Amino acid sequence: VRAAGEVNRAEMATIIVRSLNASIDDFNSSSFTDITENDWYAKYVECAKTLGIVNGYQDGSFAGENLVTRREAFAMSERMVRLLEALEA
Repeated sequence: VRAAGEVNRAEMATIIVRSLNASIDDFNSSSFTDITENDWYAKYVECAKTLGIVNGYQDGSFAGENLVTRREAFAMSERMVRLLEALEA
């Protein structure tokens, strides 16, 4: 358990998808150039992208191993809240 540790982009996307109880079963490919179907987080990141939670970089990569910045964490969290609000409406 790394409760006090740092979180990378892939982990943040996974946390959000799991908290939404979203199904990842239908995601078998990646929209990002640096993610293969063998990456443990591939389905979570693709699901998060489909839900509008995450974006990649201009070069088409996701950089899942990069530490999530405060700006990125806020943006992902805000998008999750907006999604939840839209689902409640």
